[in-house]
Amino acid sequence: EDLVRFFGKPGNYFFDIAHGLDTRPVKPNRIRKSIGKETTLTYDTSLKSEMLMILEKIAGQVEAIIKKQGFNGLTLTLKIKFGDFTLKTRSITLNKPVRDKDQIMEYVKSLLDNTDAGKKSVRLLGISVSNSIDLVPKPKYTQLPLPFPPMISCS
Repeated sequence: EDLVRFFGKPGNYFFDIAHGLDTRPVKPNRIRKSIGKETTLTYDTSLKSEMLMILEKIAGQVEAIIKKQGFNGLTLTLKIKFGDFTLKTRSITLNKPVRDKDQIMEYVKSLLDNTDAGKKSVRLLGISVSNSIDLVPKPKYTQLPLPFPPMISCS
């Protein structure tokens, strides 16, 4: 009653939402903009070899989702949270969609080298793929190839 008095008709809505009551239908089918996996380590590590083993496992999980979803992402991102809770991301955008674990790991290794991993201990590692070519709007019109054939004059 107080909410209705202060806010008018929306007061009933505010009361319901505050109590977890919502009759709106759930719309679970939204366009996926990225795919990723991450893991928080049970202990901080400074060993790059250990980080790469963990990242390879994550890359396999990301590959499985890419194949299952048919996702065509061009940007690969490495996420690292250090022991001091600072967060760093490094990414690269490719010309062709990221497809498999080997391709992911090829780029993740160089992205990892561009961080303080190894110098600083790491507590979380993650990989994501985004920038889907399927989300780029298709052109309404198609450009004709040039040059045009010569025109015939009717004189």
